[in-house]
Amino acid sequence: PYTNHRDDEFGGSLENRARFAVEIVRGIKAKTGADFPLIFRISGDEHVEGGRRIEETVEIAKMLEAAGADAIHVSCGMPESEYMISAPMDVEDAFNADNAAKVKAAVSIPVVAVNRITNIDEANEVLASGKADLVAMARANLADPYMIAKYLNPALGPIRPCVGCNQGCRDAIKYKKIRCMQNPRLGFESVLNFVPASEEEKKQKIMIVGAGPGGLEVAYDLGLRGFKPDLYEKTGRPGGLVNFAAMPPRKGRLMEIINFRVKALEWLGIPIHYNTEVDLDFIKREKPDVLIIATGSKAFLPPIPGIHSDNVFTGDEVLSGEKKLAGRHIAVLGGGLVGCETADYLASQGYDIEIIEMNDAIGEALNLSRKHFMFKSLSEQGVKAHIKTRVQQIALPVIKVNSNGYDYEIRDVDGVVVAAGRKPVETLSAGVREALPSCRIFLVGDANEGGFAIDAIQNAARVAAKV
Repeated sequence: PYTNHRDDEFGGSLENRARFAVEIVRGIKAKTGADFPLIFRISGDEHVEGGRRIEETVEIAKMLEAAGADAIHVSCGMPESEYMISAPMDVEDAFNADNAAKVKAAVSIPVVAVNRITNIDEANEVLASGKADLVAMARANLADPYMIAKYLNPALGPIRPCVGCNQGCRDAIKYKKIRCMQNPRLGFESVLNFVPASEEEKKQKIMIVGAGPGGLEVAYDLGLRGFKPDLYEKTGRPGGLVNFAAMPPRKGRLMEIINFRVKALEWLGIPIHYNTEVDLDFIKREKPDVLIIATGSKAFLPPIPGIHSDNVFTGDEVLSGEKKLAGRHIAVLGGGLVGCETADYLASQGYDIEIIEMNDAIGEALNLSRKHFMFKSLSEQGVKAHIKTRVQQIALPVIKVNSNGYDYEIRDVDGVVVAAGRKPVETLSAGVREALPSCRIFLVGDANEGGFAIDAIQNAARVAAKV
């Protein structure tokens, strides 16, 4: 009904609107014969106002079965609700299985469930519940093409789960190919290969500094090649910035990026040396043949008068719990990915939030599906945004800003959180080059170039492939 406004035999009533699909099914079966399997995929709910709901879908499914369809695959969404077609981590797992169950109750042919079924345990639960006869898992197989083999034989290693970030698979237009944050080889299968190391190559001593996503990935990939690197982390916890990124609402699944790689290193027998500060003297004593620096980045503080005032903190400090904001009215400087997610987190904690962004929009780095849910959350929590606005001075409780040449003040502000970009943390390479000239040095992740986790993991995999 959302798009079909015809007034002939293909429009109007439900039977007329379903006629085109029914005739296609009959036509295929007439050409192929009764024993040729035909699966019809249909959105259970289109998730737009005026679109088809599950009640109509059930009636259409009956018509399709009568026409000769051998199975019904119950998906969801339409182009106007793209955020539901491949729903991100913001949506609960297996959310569409109940619609599959409603179709299954109305037909006698097999029904396929799909959407945010992320692992074999969830698939088994859907089947055991009787909601569907089959389960479709697309992104889960992109994240780990060996998911089924590993499930059947755990000795093949832990399964790399889809986290629903949609950073690569749903940004195919941006990247010109389907990619995956969890699986750096996706889209690069012909050029990114982990060739087994020779016995001579395995004798190399490899040090990796930093157990964030980049450091963990390079250690894992080197392990797949047969190397046994040593991974050092100055804190008592792996994950780096992912630990902060997983704090905002609906972002907890990001920790699976870290959890998988820690399990994989245990499986490979590669140690992580926690609470170990690696400095130049340490490296000179160890004398590695290869040094991989994955020390990450730190928050950038723009040269704004008053930015070092009391109750002005970075997003890292707030999300980590290192600093506690005083007051209720908080301004977030920066409306990029980190700024929006920090604003979302603080708003969920009861703060009144205003975002100040220099560019003409906020959340530009978010993919469309995540942007939908982020903006919905910010709107529901009353978060305000000042775009095309530059901060000129922080003098709490006043922030002086300029927007399109117009100066004004944001008043009664209790605190400020700075989310204005990042800069690399890398202090080792120059000294190592001088002290150990034969040591091969690689920089990965934010220590090499700032970006998202998908960039750090991709960069790390490429480094591991050429050691």
